[in-house]
Amino acid sequence: MANEFLAPNAEIVDGLYRLGALINRSIRSTVYETEFGEDGLRAVIKIREYESPGSEELLERWRNAMELAHPNLLKIYATGSSVLNGMPIVYVVMERADESLNSVLAERALTGDETRELLVPTVAALHYLHRKGYAHSRLSASNVLAVQDQLKLSSDNAIRLNDSGSAAEDMKALGVLIVQALTQQIPHSEGQPELDIPRQAPYPLPDIVRHCLDSDSARRWTAEQVEAALKEPADEPVLPAGKPSVEKMPVVEVRPQGHSKRGIPKWIYAGLAALILIVVLSALMRKRDSAPVSAATPAAVPQRTTDAETAGRAASAEVPPQAPKPDPRTEATHARGRKMDGWSVIVATYASRELAEKRMRAMMRKWPKFNIGVFQPRAGKTPYLVVLGQNLSEDQAEELRKRAVDSGLPRDTYIKRVM
Repeated sequence: MANEFLAPNAEIVDGLYRLGALINRSIRSTVYETEFGEDGLRAVIKIREYESPGSEELLERWRNAMELAHPNLLKIYATGSSVLNGMPIVYVVMERADESLNSVLAERALTGDETRELLVPTVAALHYLHRKGYAHSRLSASNVLAVQDQLKLSSDNAIRLNDSGSAAEDMKALGVLIVQALTQQIPHSEGQPELDIPRQAPYPLPDIVRHCLDSDSARRWTAEQVEAALKEPADEPVLPAGKPSVEKMPVVEVRPQGHSKRGIPKWIYAGLAALILIVVLSALMRKRDSAPVSAATPAAVPQRTTDAETAGRAASAEVPPQAPKPDPRTEATHARGRKMDGWSVIVATYASRELAEKRMRAMMRKWPKFNIGVFQPRAGKTPYLVVLGQNLSEDQAEELRKRAVDSGLPRDTYIKRVM
């Protein structure tokens, strides 16, 4: 549409909306300043040439969007069809914004803290749309707007999820928006965008970007998950993940974590019992050999404190050589021929034990049914891992990962053989 038929400051649309200053003109639509209602509310009117049948569908979409009501969504006041200078048109009248994120990014990139503040209302609006059965469908810097001191998303592009709208595509657009806000650049290839984020970007922005830009749309974080990540303390910088988010992630529910006030933590006994069972089974498999079975190297247990390590070694020396009564679930596991042991379920990696244990304690409060610990595969050479289980078979680890993710633990939880 050339839009030459539109005469600003001289025309009234539908007998109600006088065209003011031109705000924006594109190939298909033109936006002008106008006023709405008896009180003369500041508004804009978007005008498009009528095209059959597409304009009828567009009007229906605008009418549906008028029902949306959220403090972080731009209000739609009215919509309809008319004739302007002899040309049939459709129009939508909306709340007028003062500025767009696009105009800010034309001048400078946002800081990490500014980007985090931007995300809170943006994700709240997306969460509302998705709960209502809508997708935004056009999330971009030009559609993130400021109305006085409040951030709002445009709403005239909202579309039903059961049509061509997709919540997963909204989340992908959110990941792109974060990178653009921090760098003034739009990532062009999947799998690399987290590399474009400055290293000083605060937690959890790198995690959010990585999960929102996952090439598998089914694994992308939802708006609700991003909201939960933003509510976590901002002083927990995580090292880059040891595995990409496309990797499978494990889960097996274990007994609730617990410590007695004195003595050895319960998780140490669990590790020793597993070790004894492995030794006994190995002896049975080699019964034709006359030589005694050599003692296996004890499996590493999640390290929480130096005292715990000492207590674990003392306990291993005192445990009697006979095997405990096998757990029926363990027997069933071996009966199914699961793959070799040595696998762990890894939730996060940290450069220091202090940060890892801080994350561990926070997770224990939120997920008491999982046996969460801290483990460093090689002392002094590798990061500290926050783990759910260790020395598992690959199948056990995968089962545990699935249960953990289903229980709300991070979706990028993964399994790895570290022993």
